Amino acid sequence: MLLLVLLHLLSGAGPAAAHAELQSADPADGATLTAPPALVTLQFSEAVSVVPRSIVVLDDRGSQVDSADPHHPGSDATRVVVTLRPRLPSGTYRVVWRVESDDGHPVSGSYSFGIGVAPRAAVAQSPSTDGVVGGLHWLGELLALSGLVVLAGAAFFIVWLWQAGRDSWRARRVLGSALAGTLLGNLLLLLVGGIYGAGGSASDLFSPAAAPAVGTTAGRLTAVRLTVLVLAALWWRRRDRSGQLPSRFDVVGLWLLVAVTQAVGGHPGHTTSPLLTSLVDVVHLTAVSTWIGGLALLVVAVLRPQGEGHDVPATLLRRWSRVAAGAVGVLVLSGAISALVGVGSWAALVGTTYGRLVLGKVAVLLLVIAVAAFSRRLVARVVRPDTVRTLRRLVAAETSGAVVVLGLTAALVSTAPGRETYVPSMSTTVAAGAGPAAVRLHITVRPTTPGFEGLTVEATSRDGSAVPIDAARVRLVNPAHGIGPMEYPVATSTGAVRDVLISVPAPGRWDVGLTLRLSGNWVTAGFSYAVG
Repeated sequence: MLLLVLLHLLSGAGPAAAHAELQSADPADGATLTAPPALVTLQFSEAVSVVPRSIVVLDDRGSQVDSADPHHPGSDATRVVVTLRPRLPSGTYRVVWRVESDDGHPVSGSYSFGIGVAPRAAVAQSPSTDGVVGGLHWLGELLALSGLVVLAGAAFFIVWLWQAGRDSWRARRVLGSALAGTLLGNLLLLLVGGIYGAGGSASDLFSPAAAPAVGTTAGRLTAVRLTVLVLAALWWRRRDRSGQLPSRFDVVGLWLLVAVTQAVGGHPGHTTSPLLTSLVDVVHLTAVSTWIGGLALLVVAVLRPQGEGHDVPATLLRRWSRVAAGAVGVLVLSGAISALVGVGSWAALVGTTYGRLVLGKVAVLLLVIAVAAFSRRLVARVVRPDTVRTLRRLVAAETSGAVVVLGLTAALVSTAPGRETYVPSMSTTVAAGAGPAAVRLHITVRPTTPGFEGLTVEATSRDGSAVPIDAARVRLVNPAHGIGPMEYPVATSTGAVRDVLISVPAPGRWDVGLTLRLSGNWVTAGFSYAVG
């Protein structure tokens, strides 16, 4: 029955290329309305989940003008509607939204429209993640992933390499702790996943919005994984009481069932080739589990402290050393493939949170592999007591490093891939003014794609000190398409133009003119850049 449910969920997941995307909005981005609207409606490319304040509408003073929580009209989970206050005055309004995609990850954005006037350029705004909710979600990911990895790896170790370990109370403690950790983590993800993805706050944990997050594919797969783990634990306990160790076939079958739910519910299941990337992720997860789960069992149950009347099985350590070396090799290869798919480009490797987390994970992993390589050299001399003590310390250090890797992995699972979040930017420096009033303007435009872009302009004097910008105007022209000139004032904040939205409606090369007031003096400057 569970297998049929899983197959149904996998077939429904579809070959999604990315997270949910905003396909249309009413009022539209940049629209000028003659009368106040009653509603704001957002249409997404797939089903999304919302909580209170998932969508807010703000006037040009930053005051909230929506009058009710967002909701799905009828049974259409791809549309979200929020009601506005009646008789809104003329002005610019911003719609700021954050929803939970079908894969369980948050998607956010903002846009502007005007009532009676053209919408003015405004500072770009995105919803932030509540610290408590974000921390609980990361903790859930960490417990679910680390518990699953140790549980599977320890089971592999006992069934394949150390069948005598089934009688070790230390080994049982490792298995029991890992099972409890992954069950708690998955339960926590069910409870806070929807609130985290839709941008809810800690107060939503005690509201009806805290209902289990089973409205998305990721949530349903988490529920299936939780059920499989509970049934597998009961089955293992029953076999253990009867004196029968689960067969290798049993362990592999259960592992694949759980690992597939882990892969398909995350980033690998939402690429342009979900079957291939999910397969790579299952292989990667298997290698990680074999390595880290084995390490946990070694440091707790096999390499006991001296004086406990336990002889270290040298043959077992040699076999484990070979298995671990192979697992690390597979881990590195499959991890490189997954990172390549997730990051997408060299620029995204350093230009996105996801890419920087990948770099951190690689750095820690290299240190752990170096420790592991030294440990392998000691295995041949493990019969000496001083060598056993050193080996135990090294394995403990290796395990500690692996825990850090798992922590970074949990953060990666909760972070949108770099291929989706990376946006190209343009930075340049131009001179403006003359004589004592000469300044250098440091300009950044991000992203360089059609639509609203964020413009940042900072001024410095010849000696590098900041020069405050009191007022600014921008002029946009696209000669190739015959667009413009479009000229309007832009807001300044703390002496600079900071991530202010400018409207660039078409691709091509754009000429930009800046007119700035600096300490009472007006200066002009210009630059051009390509919009893709």
